[in-house]
Amino acid sequence: MKIRNVIIGSALAVGMVLGGAVAANATPENGGVEVGEVGFYFSPNYANAVWDWNTTTGTFWAGDSFLFPFKFKGSGVGVGSVVRNNAASAWNRGGSTGRVYYSPSYAGVSQSIAQDAAVNLNDSLRNNNASWRWV
Repeated sequence: MKIRNVIIGSALAVGMVLGGAVAANATPENGGVEVGEVGFYFSPNYANAVWDWNTTTGTFWAGDSFLFPFKFKGSGVGVGSVVRNNAASAWNRGGSTGRVYYSPSYAGVSQSIAQDAAVNLNDSLRNNNASWRWV
């Protein structure tokens, strides 16, 4: 019985330590905003299609190529639309504050989004957004 309790206790401790690592393994671009990701929504108030991502990106094009734009997933208005210059709101489920930028390479007007915050993008960035960085 004592060995069993030690094994269970050890497993729980490992699970608690790895808990943060599990969150970082969120699956990007699956149409659901998981812990460890930021989600950009096609419509205000976190509605309709979403693009979910779990890393910093200098441009909303896959591989920094305009030939492979990131596209909204999920359901509702905007599915299949290009993310760049089409997002109206965002939900930051990442581990820290992040910032969305007007231009690629983290340039121009920006808006910070606190950890666990969901916001409508400000007038300068609504439908004018090109990059994201965790800060």
